[in-house]
Amino acid sequence: MKRGLLIAAFLAECLGAVYLAFMTWLLSDWFISDKLAFRLTTAGWYRIGGLRLLCAFVLACLVSLFAYLFNRIVLARLGQSLLPRRLHWYFGALVAAAGFAGVIRFVIERPYI
Repeated sequence: MKRGLLIAAFLAECLGAVYLAFMTWLLSDWFISDKLAFRLTTAGWYRIGGLRLLCAFVLACLVSLFAYLFNRIVLARLGQSLLPRRLHWYFGALVAAAGFAGVIRFVIERPYI
């Protein structure tokens, strides 16, 4: 019973991290308005990309913290588990990498509506 709950918690955590990574990639690569896009210089695009990257890294830290706290609660209730102890670092790194990839694409393509 405990093993089934542990597997369900692990799968829910993995799906949540993948979903947040996908949303981070989408939001860091999102369009900006025409009015702003036509006034921006190259440095302006880099500055907006840097701000989006900062937001993605903050979200990655929050995801990692939430995963750490969730794993602590699950491990305390279910005893020893099969989950790696550093799993929260992987989830945070996944979200940070997705945000970084989105920002790189945003700065290169400069999407506007």
